Amino acid sequence: MRQLALAVALVTVAFSLPAAARRPKAYQRAVELFWQGKVEEAVALYRQQLERTPGDAALLTDLGLALGKLGRTAEAERELRRAIAKEPGRWYAYANLAEVLAQDEARFVRHDEIAGLLTDALLQLPPKASVARAGLTLSLARFERATGRAHEARGWLDSLPDEELNAVQRDGKARLYDALAADERARALEDWPEPEVSAKDRATLAEAERLYAAALPAEALRAVDPLARAHPTWRGPRWLRARSLHSLRFVDEAARELSVLVRLAPSHGEAWRLLGEVLASDGGLLEADRADEALRQALALEPAWVELWLLRARVALRRGRPADALRFVDRVRKDPVLAHEKEVELSALGRQARARLEAAGAPPAQHARAEPSAEARELLRRAQEILARPDRADDAQAGELLEQALLSAPAFLEAAGTLYSLTGEVRRATLAALWDDGPALLDFAGQIERLAKAPRAPPSVAAPSPGQPIPAAQLVRPWVERAVELGAPEARFARARLEVQSGDRPGALRDLVEYVASPQPQRLAEAKELRAALTPPPRADPAQVQALLKLVEDKPTEAQGELLVRCERPPRAGSEQDAARLTALGRIAEFNGDLPAALLCHAAALKLQPHAGEALVRLAKVAARSEAQALAPVRPQLEEASALGISAADWALARDLDASGRPSEALAKLDRFLGRAAADDPARKLASSARARILGARDVERRESQRRLLVASAAAALCLLALLLVLFHGSTVEGALRKRAGLFPAVARAVAEIRHDVIKHRASVLSALADPAFAAEARDDVARSLLSPEPTSEVVAAIYEKLRLAARAQGVTLRRLGREPTFGALARDLRRAEEWLRKGRGRFDAARADSRLREIHSEKLGALLRLGPRTRLDAPAITSWIRDVEAELRQGGSSWTSPALQLAGMEVEFPVERAALSTIFANLLRNAQAAAQEAGDKRVVVRLAEERDAAGRRVVTLLVGDSSPRALTLEAIESRESGRGLAIVRDLTREWHGHLVVRPEAGPWTKSVGACFVALQIERPA
Repeated sequence: MRQLALAVALVTVAFSLPAAARRPKAYQRAVELFWQGKVEEAVALYRQQLERTPGDAALLTDLGLALGKLGRTAEAERELRRAIAKEPGRWYAYANLAEVLAQDEARFVRHDEIAGLLTDALLQLPPKASVARAGLTLSLARFERATGRAHEARGWLDSLPDEELNAVQRDGKARLYDALAADERARALEDWPEPEVSAKDRATLAEAERLYAAALPAEALRAVDPLARAHPTWRGPRWLRARSLHSLRFVDEAARELSVLVRLAPSHGEAWRLLGEVLASDGGLLEADRADEALRQALALEPAWVELWLLRARVALRRGRPADALRFVDRVRKDPVLAHEKEVELSALGRQARARLEAAGAPPAQHARAEPSAEARELLRRAQEILARPDRADDAQAGELLEQALLSAPAFLEAAGTLYSLTGEVRRATLAALWDDGPALLDFAGQIERLAKAPRAPPSVAAPSPGQPIPAAQLVRPWVERAVELGAPEARFARARLEVQSGDRPGALRDLVEYVASPQPQRLAEAKELRAALTPPPRADPAQVQALLKLVEDKPTEAQGELLVRCERPPRAGSEQDAARLTALGRIAEFNGDLPAALLCHAAALKLQPHAGEALVRLAKVAARSEAQALAPVRPQLEEASALGISAADWALARDLDASGRPSEALAKLDRFLGRAAADDPARKLASSARARILGARDVERRESQRRLLVASAAAALCLLALLLVLFHGSTVEGALRKRAGLFPAVARAVAEIRHDVIKHRASVLSALADPAFAAEARDDVARSLLSPEPTSEVVAAIYEKLRLAARAQGVTLRRLGREPTFGALARDLRRAEEWLRKGRGRFDAARADSRLREIHSEKLGALLRLGPRTRLDAPAITSWIRDVEAELRQGGSSWTSPALQLAGMEVEFPVERAALSTIFANLLRNAQAAAQEAGDKRVVVRLAEERDAAGRRVVTLLVGDSSPRALTLEAIESRESGRGLAIVRDLTREWHGHLVVRPEAGPWTKSVGACFVALQIERPA
């Protein structure tokens, strides 16, 4: 838009300000705002003024200019056409319209309409309006240039004499001339048209490409050679052939192919790159300039190839330009990824360049040109001397000399040309001598054309009949055709010029393309100029073309100035052209290594055109080389690019996700990038390293997680085990009885105490609550019975704790009360009843609780008693025990009296452990044997019986009697010290809940001493 403002300033500065000075202050304020850059505010004031004066043409012109600066082209055109309709003679309304429409993307389609409108306006100007004519002509020239018609624009400029222009207009004319010259140079960057190719040939090329992709360059070269020969201007075979030759290390042939290819397709960035790499790596000093030019062209077309700056640094050292090498090294250091990877090489190049600068090496010497040798042609010299005379009286003599020269040397071109200039004839012998020499024929044809245009040349030459002269172009056409057949290098260019003269534009363009595809075209610039006259002008933005041209010339700062846009302040509602300019500015920023600025430019372009393909690709490529922390603002655009299959976006997103601590998502993007990226993509190595690092970190994390899980599981298992040990540590009473029969006395005491004191007496009052009629009256008595002096549940707990202590004394650990199935369940039921009695809230089924106590819990306690030891004694068992005691006494030297055995039945069952009962029996028998020895009649008896005691209980007794006259009482046994004889019997009997018995006996025995135990009889409480 700056270009538009400058152009408007040139054509309106002399008119707008004086008129504005005579207008109202609001209008003057609008003009001031416009020149201050506050265009939107100026538009608002212009519209307010138009409401007061709707038909003011000057106001409409200024409003249209302001709208055009805002990019609102349609509104600007509408207001300017209104101004033209109001005052058709107002020339700067036309000029402003031309400047506004020169920025419109539809200018190519509307060229004839707009150019015709401006031309008519120019014709309507009065003859004396020189300033207006010059301003409108300049605007028309700018419009023609904006539509790609450089020839027409130059014609309008040529029609303006400098003496009729003021200083501003002369400066504008000079600037426009320079811009047109730059446009003509920029057209050299256009690709030449490709030939039409059959589907079969395209399939052959595809098969050759497949062979090359399969690492078979020799086979690919054999397959593509026929295509390259059949279609020398087809770029596809040439590109494949160049790559195949390079892969086979035929570097000279590859360089030739690439040189032809970049002439045919100057926009082929990959070909420029490969050519630069070939010339830089395998070329010598003489190829250094070409290598740098190719690398510069490649970087201008693709700034993402940052590694080429490193190659340019090496080439700069070879060319003896260490300062440039240092600059290129610094450019590589602006790319963080490549700088880190190539740090060693960059440091080495920097040291070499600084050393060269210090040494101040001299530039390479220029090679002198070899001057061609000249033969003395005496006849020609004499003829030329005669022709040089002013009177020209001896021209016939000169002709004879030339004839003689040609008779001796028919192929003497200078003599033949001089004869043609003199007589207008060409000798058949000369043509016969030259017919198989293509370069000579071509040289002779060019000489004849030049002579035909010279003032001395006759209007026609060597005609078959005097009445039908043959033009020079028609005369030399067969010679040029023959030179083309003979393969003369410049023949196709000469034929193209002849075809242009004859009006054969397609044939001329075909010959020009073939000429450019030749190995070393000498007139390439002229061929490009001729091509510009044959092909329609490109519909390209001149600013972008100029920017690219400046970038190719290694002038990025000037290239930025050509685009006239700013990335940090893009247009609010820009067109596709504005978006393209922002993208081009981003490419320049990439070229300079300013990656943040490049990201900003491409993001701004995408805001104007959300789906602009080039901007999206460029953004992805820049993001792939930028710092990861700078990618967050452009992540949505990168996601869109990734969805469209742009591999660089996957790499950029992977780096962003990796830096954000999301390795799993980054790994998915890396896999997608590696699947999409080209095999020679330099980021593949970095992506592979990043993928290996993430996988390694994931493995480490997985192992660490497994270790933590294992530790946590072990800790949880230990905690659970500890909890289980706490909850289930120890045995139940039932289990303890099965392991330790000696625990039964303690269990029996605890069961008896609970059954008697708790269940039978204190807890039996719960039955009083079973009848609802008396429940309220009996509640206090029930509460007193269960809770005083201490709660019955605590009584049960205290009894169980004593049982645990007794079990621990025997090496058995019982569970806690809460986990004991018999005593614990009883305590819980009692605790539930006590809680209800304390609080008096909730529901409580007293009948059910009483039933559980009397039936379930009493039965469980009785079941424990049934687990007590059972020792069945019969005659064989007693006999065995007697023999054991007999053997013991006899071995000790004591006398022995065989006891009599009296059994009440076949067998008797004692609720005593066998070992304890055996000990009781042995001590009773030893005592009886010792007592019997004092009697004259030594008698011993053993009795086993089942009886009823005074309470009616069934009891079992084990008695041993003797015939000793000494009396023995229970008091005497009770007074004895523990650990000997009958004291052991006393203690064991009491431990197993029995009592000691001393009975008098009828003769021959005097007394019986023994143990009496209540027979196990589980009865339910009443």
